[in-house]
Amino acid sequence: MVCPSSCQCVEGAVKCVGYTITDIPKHLPVHTYLLLLNDTNMNVINEQSLGNKDLLLRFSLTYSHLHTIHPQAFHVAPQLKSVKLSYNDLSILPAQVFSPLTDLEQLHLDGNQLEIIAQDMFEGLVRLLDLDLSRNKLRNLSSDVFDGLTKLNFLNLGRNFIKKLPPTIFHSLTELRQLPIYNNELEELKLHHNQISCLPPQVFWSLRSLTMLTLSSNQLKAIPEKSFYNMPKLRKLTIYNNPLLLLPDQLMGYMPDMREFYLYATNLTTVPGNLFANMSGLLSLNFHLNTFLYDFEKTTYEIKHLPSLISNLCLSLCIYLLFLYDSNTYEECNVK
Repeated sequence: MVCPSSCQCVEGAVKCVGYTITDIPKHLPVHTYLLLLNDTNMNVINEQSLGNKDLLLRFSLTYSHLHTIHPQAFHVAPQLKSVKLSYNDLSILPAQVFSPLTDLEQLHLDGNQLEIIAQDMFEGLVRLLDLDLSRNKLRNLSSDVFDGLTKLNFLNLGRNFIKKLPPTIFHSLTELRQLPIYNNELEELKLHHNQISCLPPQVFWSLRSLTMLTLSSNQLKAIPEKSFYNMPKLRKLTIYNNPLLLLPDQLMGYMPDMREFYLYATNLTTVPGNLFANMSGLLSLNFHLNTFLYDFEKTTYEIKHLPSLISNLCLSLCIYLLFLYDSNTYEECNVK
């Protein structure tokens, strides 16, 4: 077995480190399936850099100041299942550069300088499971940029400069299970009409600029304690049309700007008595179609005894009407 200088070779796994490396070593062991290049001087992936490596399945080039990928770079290695190009200097990607990789399961582009992702960049990646776009300079994403990624279960958008995401951007991601979006400048996050069945603890805590959060029409049966803490600018929250069974006593943080709260069509039988205690500016509360809810007296007591809400007759009237009349008559109660 021949192992290039600056590399370590162990049973099909090859790791190469050092600034003397300017391209993928040509003479790798014939059975190489894993190739890791780290801290190299490989700035370009050429048209033939990955050529003649038919058994290579996992390729990683990190911390190497990579700034250019030839448009045909991956045509010679369509068998790849994992590509990691983390922590380089990529600022632009050729159109559909990854499309030949129809068996790709993992793609990491984190830690680069990407500002734009073309809407067809991930076209053809029908088996992709893991996509990391964190720590870039992304500001906007096309509504159909993730279309076709029906098997994706992990998507990381953390540490970018995203303020808003299109409402339909995640609609194709029917298998998505993890979505880190930490440390962005998000003002609106719309996750409604997906298949989200659970939320990680403190998942929204870093989104302190958020003014709107929609989690409606998912598969949530529970919400972790303190999920909505550290969100002082939130004005609208929707959790309706989820099979919720219970809410924790400590759920809502300080929300003086909260105006609209939608919690209808759930399986709740009771709600915490302090649920609305931190919503002094609440104007619209939608609670209808909760057919199992029986212990509402304590909660409404808390609302009526908030000093800032005593004079808010619109809120009291909204709650009253939703319980007095048939729920089909009042499908919405938007008090402005």
